[in-house]
This record gives sequence, structure tokens and C-alpha cells, in this order.
Amino acid sequence: MLAAMFTCIRADTTVKVTDVSAAATEVDDIVVGDADGQTVSRHEVTIDSPNVHARVVVSATGGATTVHEHSAVVVDDVMLVAVCGHVVALQLSDLRVRWTCRVDAATCFGLHAVRRHDELVLISHGELEIARFTLDGRVVWSAGGPDIFTGDFGIVDDTIAAVDFNGNVITLSLLTGTNR
Repeated sequence: MLAAMFTCIRADTTVKVTDVSAAATEVDDIVVGDADGQTVSRHEVTIDSPNVHARVVVSATGGATTVHEHSAVVVDDVMLVAVCGHVVALQLSDLRVRWTCRVDAATCFGLHAVRRHDELVLISHGELEIARFTLDGRVVWSAGGPDIFTGDFGIVDDTIAAVDFNGNVITLSLLTGTNR
């Protein structure tokens, strides 16, 4: 059964991410996380353009994720997909894995890409941590809060604001991750 969907349309290329059931096994399955663990979330990524038609399922162990508007980010020729506590970078030309990175010990609720001061800033909104990472999969900084980040999340100017389970608003520097 297909659920929510993330879609990005650029020029003559359409990229989609959807939740898929565990029974969907007709395409390549990329599994990240604990090799001995059971995969919790499975997201199918498809690309359709005049020159490329590819499909892959990205699965992971950890806290469950669903597909929504912040489940993926397309930057240049790379699609970043949040699945459980990981980010998976896929080459758009063939959906080959460029790298994987753990951004949260539990789950990643969403990915955000913003340009600040002529610099691309990639942020993951995790359950336990908010992290800044690079387009090559390196975590620059991560910051936790007094409780899990289950509330609203936003980026305004150079500040990240995240609401935790108790309603506390945590503000962090976009560039350094320090508390404001």
C-alpha cells in the first residue's frame, strides 16, 4: 500500500519517494543501520526522465519514519532521503548510493536545505538531536535538548527553533549549533 509521497519535479525529471510495505521486494533494497536489526521503515525512490528510469527501496533499522514534505531534499545531482535515524545520499543519475550517515540515535523527522552566506546548510530534525551535515555525509555538529524534539521545527534567518515534548522552545545557531 502506498502512503504519503514526496515529489520533486525539475525540468523534465520527476523524483518521488513513497512508503512501501515490507512485501514490496521487486526492486533493489538498500538497507542501512544495524545489520542484525529488523528494518522498520521502507521508502521507495523512483526517478523518471527521458534518459533515466530507476527505482530503489531504502530500508533502515531504528525509529520509524514516514514520507512527507521533509523526507527528502534534492541538491544539484543528489537526493538526500531520511529513513529512520539515517540520511542516505543517492546519485540522481542512477539512484546509486553515494553515502549513508547516522544523524540521530532514534529517528530523523525531516531534512532541510537552506543557503546562508553563499553556503549550503543541511539540517536534520531528529527525535533526539538536531544536526548539521555536509553534502559529503559528514556531521558538522549535533545538539540535543532537555527532551525529545517532537514539536514544531523551523529555520528563520540564522536560527533554528525546535519545540520539545514539554513545549520548551530550543533555539540554536544554524551555522554552529550553539544555544541562542
